[in-house]
Amino acid sequence: MEVKRVEHGGVEYALVVALRERVLRIPLGLTFSERELDAERDQIHFSLYQNGALVACLAVVRVDEKTRKIRQMAVCLDRQRKGFGQTLLKCVTEILKVEGVNRLSLHAREEAVSFYEKQGFRLASESFKEVGIPHYQMVKNI
Repeated sequence: MEVKRVEHGGVEYALVVALRERVLRIPLGLTFSERELDAERDQIHFSLYQNGALVACLAVVRVDEKTRKIRQMAVCLDRQRKGFGQTLLKCVTEILKVEGVNRLSLHAREEAVSFYEKQGFRLASESFKEVGIPHYQMVKNI
């Protein structure tokens, strides 16, 4: 497996956007607008490849000098529950830690809370609606 940083606007970025849209957006009746994608220019995008095929991705947003927010984590539907999300999150966490980050946050969909708890995140909020469905803020010190 290989983890890569993905350049915004490139060919790999288009693949990442397609994966995120297929897994996270279309089931909710949503698609990305050009404005939303343009707003991602300052985010760091990571992808996980297995045998040359994209299997998972996530984006990282700078909150402050030591904190980053994980967002839009997606794993191919046929690869879910097989450790790919865990692998990507672990690799990205190590990369960020080396870069001086010591805290991660994210907004987890209700059905993903137990996954993130197993990765060491803890709940930091009550339930709130985002993109029309329940989410929870979660945090982790690294």
